[in-house]
Amino acid sequence: MPGITFEELARQLQNHFDQGSYAEGLDQVAQLMDDYPDHQAALKYFQMGLAARLGRTELVNQVLENALKTGIWYSGEFLQHSPWLENMHGEPEFERLVEISVQMAQLDPKSHLPLIAIHAQGQCGAEDDPCPLLLFLHGNDDTAQRNVPHWRSAAEQGWVVVFPQSKQSFWTEGYAWYDHESAAEQIQEHLTKLVRGYNLDPERIVLAGFSMGADVALWLALSGRMKARGFILLGPGGPLVDNPREWDALLGIPANPNLRGAIIMGEADRSIVQENVETLAQRLNDHGIACNLETHPDLAHEYPVDFADSLQKSLDFIFEV
Repeated sequence: MPGITFEELARQLQNHFDQGSYAEGLDQVAQLMDDYPDHQAALKYFQMGLAARLGRTELVNQVLENALKTGIWYSGEFLQHSPWLENMHGEPEFERLVEISVQMAQLDPKSHLPLIAIHAQGQCGAEDDPCPLLLFLHGNDDTAQRNVPHWRSAAEQGWVVVFPQSKQSFWTEGYAWYDHESAAEQIQEHLTKLVRGYNLDPERIVLAGFSMGADVALWLALSGRMKARGFILLGPGGPLVDNPREWDALLGIPANPNLRGAIIMGEADRSIVQENVETLAQRLNDHGIACNLETHPDLAHEYPVDFADSLQKSLDFIFEV
C-alpha cells in the first residue's frame, strides 16, 4: 500500500514545479509510479511536465508514446495548452504523438456516455407520477460512471439520479469541468433531453457534486442558472469555494428563498481549503440559506464509508419543514 494518498503525492509533485526542483520531482514520480495504478495518466503527465522543464525532450516523447501504447490518451486541448509542456509545442515528434492521442480520445467509448440516469424500476416515466431529481456532477479527473454506486440509495427512495459527464477531458477516464459557464450549457442541454423521457417534479430538484463538481453545483444553485431546492457538496473545491470574494454577489439576493444545502467534508482532506469551506457554510447560514456542515475526522478526499446515511441526512435537512 502507498505510504501517502495520491492527493498528497500530487501536492508534493506540484511543489516541485513551484520550487523549481524538477529533477527531484522526476525521481520521485519514477519511484512511486507503480504504487498508484489508478492514477497512471496523471502521474505520466507529471512525469512529462517535469522532464519538459528540464529540457529532456526525448524523455517527454518516450513517456507519451509509452502511455499511448498502454491505452492512455490525453486530450489535444489539454496537451496543447499545458503550461508545463509549452516548450514541447511545435516539436515534430511530440506533435505527431499528440495527433495519435487525439484520435484515441475520439474513439474512447466512455466519451460517448455523456449522461447516466438511474431510478426505481417502473417509476418516473413520462406517464408516471412526478419524481424528484437529484443531479450529481463528478469531480475533475473522474467519470460519471465511477460515482453511480454511491447514489443508488437515493434511486431506491424514488429519486431520478442523473450523472452528466463533462464533454471536456484531461485524459483517459479524466473528465473535467473547465469552467462554470460551459458546465451550465452542457447541463442545460442534458436537462432539455431529460424532461422528454421523465416526469420530474420541478419543486424537488437537488444539485450535488464532488470537488470541482460541488463548486459548479453550488454556483448553479446560488446564481439561479438552474432552479434547485437544495444542494449537497462533497469535499467542495474550485474557483468559487476557494475565493471568498466571489461569494458576496451570489449571496446578496438568493435565487430561491427556500434554498437549503448540506456540505460533507473530511478533516483529513488536504485537497481543499477546509477553512474556506467552514467559512462558506457559516456565510450561507448568515444569509438565510440554511446549510448543514457534516465533518468526518479521518476522511480524505473521498466518499464516507457510510455515505448512504450521510446522503439521507442531507436530503432530510434540505426538505425539513
